[in-house]
Amino acid sequence: MMRRRWSKDSETDSSSSLYQLRPDCASNVPDTKFKIKVGRTLSVRKWQAAFTQQGNLHIASVLSRIQRGGVHPAIRNEVWEFLLGCFDPDSTFDERDHIRNTRSMSPMQNAVC
Repeated sequence: MMRRRWSKDSETDSSSSLYQLRPDCASNVPDTKFKIKVGRTLSVRKWQAAFTQQGNLHIASVLSRIQRGGVHPAIRNEVWEFLLGCFDPDSTFDERDHIRNTRSMSPMQNAVC
């Protein structure tokens, strides 16, 4: 994903970057050739539309958009939980809430998911 280099004019030039870097880390970050493709990134609206009323995810409907344009930062954590296999796409909202609550109670047992 794109990143923002810390500079005085970084606030004015937000079209070429997304994330701020600490000044002490900016010199160690290599340039990226990745360019955001406007309209191809998986948006919050498209992500929410991929779920049924029970909470089942139609993963096939979002995979190509993720591969082509990436994921909007606001939903990145939730999307990665599905991509890493932490949640089954056929799980419901309640099942995922139960898994999250279980993970928060025993963080050392579930280091990855």
